[in-house]
Amino acid sequence: KLGGAGHSHTVDLPSDAERGAKCCTFEASGPGWSKKPQGPTWCPLSYDLKGDDCNKMTFPVAKEFCASRGGRLCTPYELSSACAVSSGCGFDLEQVWTHNPEIRGHPLIHVFSPYYAPTADLFAPLNTEQWTMLVASKKERDRFNHEYLASSNPLTVFDSVVLVCAVLEKDFEGLKSTLAPYCDRVIPLTRSTKSEYPDVQMKDLPFVQDILDAGKSVVKEDQDYHLMFTNSDIAPSENFYQYVEKKMRGNHERPLIVNRMTMNTHKMALPQTTDGPFQVKHAIATNLVEQAQHAATQGEWEKHPGHDCFIAHSSFWKMVNFGDLFVGCPPWSGIMVYSMLLMTQLRRWMIVKSNQYGTFHMDDSKSWRHRTQSAITLLHQFSDEDLKKATWCPIMNGEPKTTEALLNAINCGKLFQNQKLGSEIPRLVQPGYEEIYLKNYESKQLYNLIQANWNSKKRWIMRLRNVFQKR
Repeated sequence: KLGGAGHSHTVDLPSDAERGAKCCTFEASGPGWSKKPQGPTWCPLSYDLKGDDCNKMTFPVAKEFCASRGGRLCTPYELSSACAVSSGCGFDLEQVWTHNPEIRGHPLIHVFSPYYAPTADLFAPLNTEQWTMLVASKKERDRFNHEYLASSNPLTVFDSVVLVCAVLEKDFEGLKSTLAPYCDRVIPLTRSTKSEYPDVQMKDLPFVQDILDAGKSVVKEDQDYHLMFTNSDIAPSENFYQYVEKKMRGNHERPLIVNRMTMNTHKMALPQTTDGPFQVKHAIATNLVEQAQHAATQGEWEKHPGHDCFIAHSSFWKMVNFGDLFVGCPPWSGIMVYSMLLMTQLRRWMIVKSNQYGTFHMDDSKSWRHRTQSAITLLHQFSDEDLKKATWCPIMNGEPKTTEALLNAINCGKLFQNQKLGSEIPRLVQPGYEEIYLKNYESKQLYNLIQANWNSKKRWIMRLRNVFQKR
């Protein structure tokens, strides 16, 4: 790749070809590193080249050259963003080696969807919860990939952690430079609730399946992997990925669901400043993560009843498709749990209750309990046909109270409608996995769960019938 700013063209070369090398790092461990003023504030440090550093070298030698100086080859995105411009040897207009490592082995892909939050607080264009999540996830990814893998601990479930940020297309340009230092991949999402439902007044939210597909896109189709899906404000505790790897041993195809802790931010030393460059925000977020992880070990947190962290083997993610279900409101997480019940049998899945080794959320506002709209008013926004689809949804926590929740119930119902007339197979189940669904559906325990949820919906179903009659 050309070594200067603004060049997007990257070519593959034989590893024994000879090119220059530009080195980058976020944490310099020796002399010779500097921040280039031409690049954006998120840029890493780059190494100042001189003398013999200007020699052309093969790819393996270039990797070793940067590693010996305490860094790594710059990524293509860092070079095109001017992070290493004017670092010496006149390499800005010459091809230099870059490295965007292929994801090999059996990774745990942690995928989430950060969103643009233009607020007045320190962490704009994100917010406090998201930035601390990014810092904690990077910290724990690096701990697993470097410290844990270098130890003598045998790994049987996954052998690396990869962070994938799936971002709405409208937010991509505004967030990619902020996310680049933390995420192994930043992937734009072309669909959103605004693009698919332009006439509905609601939040702009991403679809569950699109986020999952973004995570799966970083590995080969036939590759063995685990995928972990969380909200973008759910942070890992210290040694979280090691905890998950050990928890899933014995049956690595067993899904795992982790309930989060809620941290009481009133007991933390929150920053008073309202603005600052990337390095300031990173440093403050790092301090907040350290406070939160310490609070976790001291038991200074509250339990949370919901589910927002789902981990499963690639074999599970191939069996289901979540259609137009979107994140941000019920019943998306309930359907995620329900799909694991349907496709993996009760004895093979596990819910980990809130504990110090799990995940945490930097907020105690309990905003997830807020309800703002009348269900009866909401019903008149949708057609009879759409509302009837909502009755197919097997998991709902009471009546939908917002436009988003009702629309998600409708989309949920579409997933559980039969694939065709006379079929017992819902649209959620992918072709080739019908027998697995039928086998698990016949479980008495699962039947009782379905009945319990159906009984809880009876009152809401009666409201729907009254609406239909009035029309």
